[in-house]
Amino acid sequence: MDSKYQPGKSVTSGPLETESMENPLTSESNAGGISESFAAIENIRRALNFLSQPIALVSGTVNLLLVELDQETNYNNALQAVQRQLKVILQVIDEIQKTVSRLLNHNEGANMKIRMQPQKGFKARRSPAQARGGSPTGNKLADDMDVVAAGKNIRQRLHELAQPLVVVTGTIDLLLLELEQESCHYQKLQSISEQLESIVNIIDEVRKVAREMDEAL
Repeated sequence: MDSKYQPGKSVTSGPLETESMENPLTSESNAGGISESFAAIENIRRALNFLSQPIALVSGTVNLLLVELDQETNYNNALQAVQRQLKVILQVIDEIQKTVSRLLNHNEGANMKIRMQPQKGFKARRSPAQARGGSPTGNKLADDMDVVAAGKNIRQRLHELAQPLVVVTGTIDLLLLELEQESCHYQKLQSISEQLESIVNIIDEVRKVAREMDEAL
């Protein structure tokens, strides 16, 4: 990871660690619903990339605790439940990333096609309408439908994350209440809890961007 995600900072535009950020959904330089939506989708992709580290840390620590608490049936069963829900979370995030990548690759391919078709006597460039945020492929209806479908898919997948996240965070909180604070296992669970907070914060930001993307169309 090149930079650390900072909870509470918007992921709607610019590097996540930047102090001053401009929301592409309200920026005058990003006029046009489709252009704004592609900017939002790119930022969703960037935000999701920040999930890899905390999820990996949570998963690794859970696996370690499963080994250490092998003889503690109650704790072991609870951690196995957490492990199963983490797999669900990873699967859903992977599906969102595939949707985002497909749409961004489609947009990039359309832009490349535009650049590779020079008009006679002119240097290849995007049309003024495209530069203002028009259809990247020239077929606005198709692009509208593609973006709307992608936005609906992303919001649906984000909704599917709610239950496994509740199960994971709730289980870890219960285990923290049951274990003595002096226990070495308690410290590991506390670390998991902190990483889960980062995960929840990032997903909340992604939900916010997805809502803004929907409003921009």
